[in-house]
Amino acid sequence: MREGGVENKGPLAWFARNAVAANVVMIILLAGGLISVGNIQQEVFPDVEVDMVVIEIAYPGASPEEVEQGVLSVTEEAVRGLTGVRSVESVADEGVGIVRVEVILGADADRVATDVENAVARIATYPDDAETPSVSLVAFRMLAVSIAIFGPDDEEVLRRYAQRLRSLLLEDERVTLVELRAVRPREIAISIPAAELWRHGVTLEQVARQVRASTLTLPAGDVDTPAGEIMVRTEERVEYGSDLEDVPVLASPEGVIARVADLGDVADGFEDTGLAAFVDGNRAVLANVMRVGDQTPNEVAAAAREAVRALENELPEAMGVMILQDTSVLFSDRVRLLVRNGLIGLLLILLILGVFLELKLAFWVMVGLAVSFIGALLFLPALDVSLNVVSIFAFIIALGLVIDDAIVVGEAVYRHRQEGMETLAAAIAGVREMVLPVTFAVLTTALAFLPLLLVSGFAGRIYANIPLIVLPVLAISLVEAFFILPAHLGHSRPLTTRGVLGWVTRNQEKVGGWLQHFIDNQYCSAVRWAVRNRYLTLSFFVSLLIISAAMVAGGRLGFIFMPDIESDTSAALLEFPFGSPQQETLRGMELLENEARAVLEDNGWKEFHRATFSQVGALTFTGGMPGTGARPETGGHLAEVAVELVPAGERPFSAEDFNRLWRRRVGEIPGAVRLAYFHQAAGMGQRAVAFDLSHPDESALMEAARVLADRLECFVGLYDVDAGLARGKEQIDLELLPSGRMLGLTSAEMAQQVRAAVFGAEALRQQRDRDEVRVMVRLPEGERTSRWDVENLPILTPQGGWVPLRHVARLTECESPARILRRDGRRIIQVSADIDRDIQHCQTT
Repeated sequence: MREGGVENKGPLAWFARNAVAANVVMIILLAGGLISVGNIQQEVFPDVEVDMVVIEIAYPGASPEEVEQGVLSVTEEAVRGLTGVRSVESVADEGVGIVRVEVILGADADRVATDVENAVARIATYPDDAETPSVSLVAFRMLAVSIAIFGPDDEEVLRRYAQRLRSLLLEDERVTLVELRAVRPREIAISIPAAELWRHGVTLEQVARQVRASTLTLPAGDVDTPAGEIMVRTEERVEYGSDLEDVPVLASPEGVIARVADLGDVADGFEDTGLAAFVDGNRAVLANVMRVGDQTPNEVAAAAREAVRALENELPEAMGVMILQDTSVLFSDRVRLLVRNGLIGLLLILLILGVFLELKLAFWVMVGLAVSFIGALLFLPALDVSLNVVSIFAFIIALGLVIDDAIVVGEAVYRHRQEGMETLAAAIAGVREMVLPVTFAVLTTALAFLPLLLVSGFAGRIYANIPLIVLPVLAISLVEAFFILPAHLGHSRPLTTRGVLGWVTRNQEKVGGWLQHFIDNQYCSAVRWAVRNRYLTLSFFVSLLIISAAMVAGGRLGFIFMPDIESDTSAALLEFPFGSPQQETLRGMELLENEARAVLEDNGWKEFHRATFSQVGALTFTGGMPGTGARPETGGHLAEVAVELVPAGERPFSAEDFNRLWRRRVGEIPGAVRLAYFHQAAGMGQRAVAFDLSHPDESALMEAARVLADRLECFVGLYDVDAGLARGKEQIDLELLPSGRMLGLTSAEMAQQVRAAVFGAEALRQQRDRDEVRVMVRLPEGERTSRWDVENLPILTPQGGWVPLRHVARLTECESPARILRRDGRRIIQVSADIDRDIQHCQTT
């Protein structure tokens, strides 16, 4: 069977003849895609599995070396031989050890996590003061909104309003998880002077045990009575520090009872961690609202904004609340960019094809673009792909790829109609003519994206979003170009020659004639000349290829693995030597704040400034990439300052411009070992270059790190080189003397008394509302501030006498490492540096 002299068989011809079937397919793709939007997860960044198990073991008061010897070594040995474990890395910080277990690609991460948890549970050699290990499979908990509550009031008031904000947020069904940050753990400190210990003949550990025994809640069971069951329990629970003051500690033979308040002071406050955050100079607390499960960034952000407005009505006049970070803005910007580019593409199609071919053809090609994109949404839930900044970027890439199919097929149909064929016959002939070239063109495009599916590891799971979007869009575009578009073109009516459309048609024919004249004369002449002089033509394009390769090889065209995406936050990280006085860090942080304020004022940029967030004791903005199991460094030697700016489109300068002026004004900060500035939207706080060195001989390892650091210093373009040999705190090692053993002391008894005096003896640990509260018994701060205080710590002997520590122990001064890194059972040192991106190639001087 033939239609207008064209073979009328096969699926292509059948769909071209049966417009109803083509429309049904189109409606299924459009309706299915629109319905699927509600089932597609929306998030800022892809929620991918890291395949890493993290073990965290707290060892309060221990140095990094003690954590390494007592906690990390035994844990590493227990998990390294488990099935599915690829490598084991660990970090020893002061008071805590982190072990990261990387899972082999393709192994069952949940099963490996269970095996690790069981192996850790079997370890019986952890120190007595080490806490129960926490084992978890790393999962991203993506930040949606970060809210700051700030004001001149004390930390207790700020924390109370932060808890109120958390309650408001959690009352909303759109919010599931809220974490408070820049808050110190609660603690009730019982400070007993040494003189009182001498007078009553007790140790701090004994006082802690007495407090523990006198404050408890213990159920005793039920009693059956004729009137029914009665529950019996002992209720001696205390909630606040004031309740502890009346707890009896000692009783004399004469019946005189000494209570906690008789021995020392009780302070209901917070642990002395040195953590403090500020917003524009006012003390602040952060509430981080996390996106969980099927929640979308926009709905979580909307709930956060409503809670902020509600809290504003409750706050005193001197206090304030503001949103510091809102990741939904980035998500919404990418969606708007996709929609804007899509509309621009549709208008360009309508304009260009409408001018050079015809309006109906332009309209149906434009419809084909919409069908390709909306239809691809139908398959995203099955492919487990979410709408995020990466997948939206993939849609934007696909915009420039899929339109070619419909244009080529449509132009072939138009040409056959111009040659005198009937409408339906021209549609069948055009699609059959183009089916092979268009198919191979799409397949070659698809092959360019397929390798992204083969990238392994964490990065591969993020990059996989791109082909999983582009490939379905390409496939739907083929279906639309071969089966839907020909039916629409084959059943379209001839264009009218009257009215406005007639005027458009006549002028379009004129423009089309001019284009055809250009093709027949100028273009075809140029092609004939190029074919006749094929060797000259070939030489020209080979020369272009050589020039292009030379530009890359010669550094004229720079290369970076990931581009710097500017953030609306300019941040500075300040680090002093480990163990430095916190007052020194605070002075450096205040200098950064003042100079940032000066840059804004001198350049007339104050109106583009939202807020300045600063923090000492921990890192929030410059702590590196979250969610990878890494634990950022903490301590009073660290500080950061983050200047929040209005969005980039609303200010006449970039964050990089601000950082350049800020860096120039600050200059060098005396005593600081690192001062780095960041303005990137991702990877803020991460070093650009890092080398991990390992060697069995610790002295050889340290020497190699120094040599490598010196070598890196010679490269122009590298700056802020860190040899990884930061000095730690001064340390005093104790060894029990024979004189102490003669008095009946043991090393364990001496160590416990010293630990109780300096770090404290834990009496209780209980829950108060949402917070865990520790009750610690220790010497007053004024009696533990110098080496002399340590040497003269009172030690109670088994005979009941008191002796200074220096009489029973040898005190040896040494230095504790600031942080210890390990990989597969061996210490490593990381040598790192940052790169000046204005310099294309790093060269030695």
